[in-house]
This record gives sequence, C-alpha cells and structure tokens, in this order.
Amino acid sequence: MFQLFTKKYQHVFFDLDRTLWDFEKNSEQTLREMYEQYSLLSLQFVDIQEFIRIYKRINELMWSEYHRGNITKEQLRHQRFYQTLKAKNIDNSDLADKLDAQYISESPKKTVLMPQARETLEYLKQKNYHLHIITNGFNEVQFVKLRSCAIDNFFDSVTTSEAACSQKPNARIFEYAMQPLHTQKSSCIMVGDDWENDIVGAKNFGCAQVFYNPERKKAGTFTPTKEVKNLAELKSFL
Repeated sequence: MFQLFTKKYQHVFFDLDRTLWDFEKNSEQTLREMYEQYSLLSLQFVDIQEFIRIYKRINELMWSEYHRGNITKEQLRHQRFYQTLKAKNIDNSDLADKLDAQYISESPKKTVLMPQARETLEYLKQKNYHLHIITNGFNEVQFVKLRSCAIDNFFDSVTTSEAACSQKPNARIFEYAMQPLHTQKSSCIMVGDDWENDIVGAKNFGCAQVFYNPERKKAGTFTPTKEVKNLAELKSFL
C-alpha cells in the first residue's frame, strides 16, 4: 500500500507559516524584543503578555479582513499595531508604523522551525520528491524566512499570494503554482496546518491533502487524504 502511495505523488506542496516555520515562537520572540526596545510598559501595558495577547487578537482580525478583501495589505500592516496601541488608549500612528516596520524587518529573520521540519525535508529531497511552497504571506517576509532558516534550497518553487494575485483557499493560487510543472493534479499533494486554506483549498482544487494537526484540532466535514501530528509521519507514506 505504502509503495503504491509513494509512486503516486511526485510533487509535495507545503504551507509555510505554522507548518514549517514556527510562526508563534518566532513572532513572540520579535514582539518581546519590540516591547523592551520601545518601553511599552510605560505606555499603559500591564506586561509583555498583555501586549502579545492584544496584538495577536487584533492581528487575527486584521488578517481575516484582509482575506475577505475588506482591507489592503498596507491597511493590515498599519492597523494591527495602531489598534493594539489604541486598545490601551495610545493614539500614536507614528509609533504604530515604527512597530510594524521593525516587526516586518526582524520577525522573518527568526529561525525556529516546527518539530522535525528540516529532517523531513531532507528525507523527502533524498527520495527525489519535488518540493514546493504555497503561502498566503507577503513576498518581502516569506522569502526572508526561507533564507534565514536555510531551507530555501529544498524548494523548486515558492508561490506567494501576492505573486499569484490570489489567496488560499482559492483554486487560482493552486493553479498558478502547478501550471509551470506540467504535471497532473493527481501527482501532487498539499501539506498544511490550516483546515480551510490548505486542506479545503487543495481538495476543492482536486489535489490530495495532508492535514498537519499537532494539536489534534477537530477537522471539518470530510476526511483528508492523510492526517499527521508530527511532520516526521510523512516518512511513513511518502
């Protein structure tokens, strides 16, 4: 069974944030550095945890609005820090822009990967799989992440939502990523942690899916092609 499965797929597509690159740890490390540098404790925040908690809540709301097409990239970047400050009655647009600029500059340089990410990529490369990235992230940060973590050399292609002018789960971003490969959808499989963007998106496009679910969250209304708790489990069927 596994031998047949191995022969079936030639191209493995990975999501980046929270699938290979540890978004939560890298983001929190950057936010902690910014909190200290800009002395945010003196600007009404109780402590670092409150700053991170408020930022995460607002950042998620801003990204949700961005994915719906309700705000632009520039509005997302400004508003997530401006609204974080406003939550503590700090009306400072200039500071918000400085925080955003530093976050965009420094966060992608952080190098914490998800458990077994590098080892799994090395294994798949040795098995002659063609590896690719499909990400909804911005160009100026996603490529820096790959280079900073020294995993960029594993991938034959990197597709961002900006380059494709489309975001997961829209089929157009998958089509954009696969079109240059001159291959069939049946030879491709998508690995990602986001149920809607990665798994539903890939299924609707007609591509096999691996739901990377380390926290064992409840899945959706269908069974994905595969589900793994650790990336190393990919070795058992790829």
